[in-house]
Amino acid sequence: MLATFGILTRAEDRSVQDERAKGWRGLVPLHATRRDVEGLLGAPKTPGGSTYEPDKQYIYVEYSDGPCEKGWPYGWNVEKDTVTSIWVSAKDGVFLAGLKIDEKKYQKYTEGHIQNRVHYVNYEEGIDILVDDTTIAIVKGFYYMPTTSDEKLRCPDAKNRLPVGRKQADSFGKFDEYGDLKPTHERYRLDTAASYAVSVTDSEIYIIAYAGREAHPGEAETRASCAREYLIKEHKISAERIRAIDGGYREQRLVEIYVEPKDGDIPLARPSLRPSKVKIVQQKNPARCQLITSA
Repeated sequence: MLATFGILTRAEDRSVQDERAKGWRGLVPLHATRRDVEGLLGAPKTPGGSTYEPDKQYIYVEYSDGPCEKGWPYGWNVEKDTVTSIWVSAKDGVFLAGLKIDEKKYQKYTEGHIQNRVHYVNYEEGIDILVDDTTIAIVKGFYYMPTTSDEKLRCPDAKNRLPVGRKQADSFGKFDEYGDLKPTHERYRLDTAASYAVSVTDSEIYIIAYAGREAHPGEAETRASCAREYLIKEHKISAERIRAIDGGYREQRLVEIYVEPKDGDIPLARPSLRPSKVKIVQQKNPARCQLITSA
């Protein structure tokens, strides 16, 4: 039963279909609010935050920062503090087989180069089940998102970011993502992506970088361009195959890497902070690309 997705410890006497139709414990993305969440879970771990830990279980809720506005081509046309997605960690001992889902209704994705991490995604019902498929399919967590029927709430400018006839690459299929890393560690992640891209004929690499809530001018663009330069110089990958994208701002610095077929689906940036919410800090001596210059 999908009741096992949440903090309940025993199955409730209701159908799987009914549970899915209500999001997670009645909290439905784009319809529930922060007040609804905190009425159910209590206050977040930090005041005004998005992380909740009832009964030592990890739950992360993303909230809208406000409705659509011109010049902000992202997000959903819902009020501030409306739930946009929910991540719920699974308790120990939850197995995919025990959920008794109809796998024909789910699309299956591996998580980039981590082949044992598998996503089972049902867009109609707005749920992604993350599974560790190393031996027995153990469920690691559940991601609740807007359903296909809620696409009408997506901001108009967000719909217009794709060329006519092209589709958006699914974020569940990204090859890798990472936050702040030492240059040696970031080079390793980029090396892994390069090796995979070289093995896939006619593939393209997309590097989307995000700055954080406090950022330097041009920080995201500089980081994406640095990673692109590293792949060109160190792996001799054609510049035409690599796209560096300034993704804007998120709560924390982040880099996403996609390896997609040429002329296939296009990865789009998914910032969570509007520029007006970001503190820009000037740098006296802008850093050089340490991926190239560091030993």
